[in-house]
Amino acid sequence: MVEEKYKPRVENNNGVNHKWYNFLHYFPNPHFVAWMFFISIALQIVTNAIYPIITLFVKELMHNQGDVSVVAGIISAMPGISMVMTAPLFGRIGDRKGVHFILFLGFIVGILFITPQGFVAGVWSLGILRFLNGIANAALFPSVQTLLAKGTPEESTGMAFSLNQGAQAIGICIGSMMGSYISTIFGYNGVFFFSGVVLLITLVVVKLKVPELKKL
Repeated sequence: MVEEKYKPRVENNNGVNHKWYNFLHYFPNPHFVAWMFFISIALQIVTNAIYPIITLFVKELMHNQGDVSVVAGIISAMPGISMVMTAPLFGRIGDRKGVHFILFLGFIVGILFITPQGFVAGVWSLGILRFLNGIANAALFPSVQTLLAKGTPEESTGMAFSLNQGAQAIGICIGSMMGSYISTIFGYNGVFFFSGVVLLITLVVVKLKVPELKKL
């Protein structure tokens, strides 16, 4: 029942024959859009490196005693619960201080609460840190989507979000494989350290390479 106010995008190639794989020509600021895709890939790597090993990590922490499945389910749900609780707050703060500020805050919170999960000795501390981890997600994921929407013209929004979904899929694949690989070499704890390092590297690279985000 939703009515769409659609205006066809006018092609202006200026005599240039764009190839199908040169998809960034749809955007007036392709550099910025490409870096948004980079951030999306990194965030999905961080998230999906952890999810495959959560149940096994909980099993290890509980020494295979008790109802591991129930506890692992609760631990896995913690980030989602905190995202629901804090996302509206970040939305209001972003409207006042800017989305760039929320993105930076999300990176910092993520680094602070993902890395210590590799040091936990019990499921209670893991659950608390996973909950706090969700606060970072509530700041990061909507900020990327908002910046992408603001950084692309209305007639290219569909292309931008479709490509961003593709970038997220790439991150999911890489993250799942990296999480499995790292856990076999360094143990489950190493996955959390890896995720923290990925977030830190992403923040540093974005601050150095993206002019629009240097105000972070």
